[in-house]
Amino acid sequence: MSTEPPASSWVSPVLVVGDSPIDGRGLFVTSSVEAGEQLVRFGGSLVGDAELRSLIDQAERTGGYVDTIGLAAGRHLVLDETIARFGNHSCAPTASMESLTTLVAKRALVPGYEVTVDYATLSTLPGWSMTCRCGADRCRGTIH
Repeated sequence: MSTEPPASSWVSPVLVVGDSPIDGRGLFVTSSVEAGEQLVRFGGSLVGDAELRSLIDQAERTGGYVDTIGLAAGRHLVLDETIARFGNHSCAPTASMESLTTLVAKRALVPGYEVTVDYATLSTLPGWSMTCRCGADRCRGTIH
């Protein structure tokens, strides 16, 4: 069995992109989802810290973005482009990582619920942080 992440992602067909009260666009469920149900299996390319910093710098210069998941210190998965990129952060997320590359519902979700994840659980890049706009009762204000 390979320990390498898949080259491409799988996104549940119950997920769609819509307007989000958190930030711009977000991911929403179109039908009921049970707690523990898989929502996304992330895939992409493996990079180290230096290459990831370079990709982020380039994206900032060009107005782009880089979606990543930290797999371990110095090892990052740069995600392939899917609608999963619209998943917003929340300090009270509706989804969490079941494994290094699998996102599952934390609780039962009904149609229209936004699928969110705590970005702090996804990054291993030293020094990374961002301002939080999730609006959760216990919002931390900064994600790192």
